[in-house]
Amino acid sequence: MVHFLASNHVCILSFFIIGKKKSFQKGSSGGVALTDGQRVQIQELEQRDADFDMQLDQIGEGIMDLQEIAQQQGEEVKRQSAMLDNVKCVS
Repeated sequence: MVHFLASNHVCILSFFIIGKKKSFQKGSSGGVALTDGQRVQIQELEQRDADFDMQLDQIGEGIMDLQEIAQQQGEEVKRQSAMLDNVKCVS
């Protein structure tokens, strides 16, 4: 996954390779050096991404709970529908 941040016409790249983050660092091979400000921006983005991931996980859990509730309600509707059909047949 590659994240792009365009700020003051500067593009900052942070690569995530095989589940491990590999950020460009000053003096690293590849010829890309980041300023302290750019490193701070990347750290802030990574923290924000982590926060978003946590929030998405919580939303996912809530959706799973709602799915279970909806399935239980559907089963209850079927049971009550069958009971109403029996009442109609008896009448």
